[in-house]
Amino acid sequence: MRRVIWARSIAGEARDCEATGRSSVLVRAGLAVVLALVLSAVTLLAIPGAAGAKSKLLSSGPIHLPIPNNAPTGVFSPIGFGKKGTVKDLNVAVRISHPNVSQLNLYLFKGEKYVPLATTVGGEGNDFGSGTADCAGSFTVFDGAAPTFIQTGAAPFNGAYRPQQSLALFNGDQSKGTWRLFAYDDAGGTSGLIDCWALGVNYKKKK
Repeated sequence: MRRVIWARSIAGEARDCEATGRSSVLVRAGLAVVLALVLSAVTLLAIPGAAGAKSKLLSSGPIHLPIPNNAPTGVFSPIGFGKKGTVKDLNVAVRISHPNVSQLNLYLFKGEKYVPLATTVGGEGNDFGSGTADCAGSFTVFDGAAPTFIQTGAAPFNGAYRPQQSLALFNGDQSKGTWRLFAYDDAGGTSGLIDCWALGVNYKKKK
């Protein structure tokens, strides 16, 4: 099985590589899944490709983007995807620092279309993901095949969770273009940062 592995060290150096054969990274057969693991100073996100499809993982890099306090206008963080194709499956991984995640609302946008990932979940817990507040930390992964819905999880939501609405809404859409993570804080008192996020796309390349 062919897959793309994205790795980033604490220093922020990243590489995309093509891999074949077996891997020590835990993978699930079938459509794409993104798993976030912390192995020493390296984070690995693996996405196995479905038959006839390509897989690509892209990262924002460490951005530490402020989320405005109690502001519905929020903040967008873009990731550009340069490969033309039809989306077959999609996953999102986030590392966000916030002292009260129940104030946060997270969405994935492509053009005017959007999917709510997590809105006011987690009670008064801290953060999405844990460890270092950058791309080397542990991520919260939004994956439609995960067994646990984000609404029933607890901060910091390490590992894979189903988003509040299905990312399959993007299936069949054009993969090329700008994908945007949108975050807004809906209460006063505390706010946070988008430290890093990543997008995993399984797509069928257009001929």
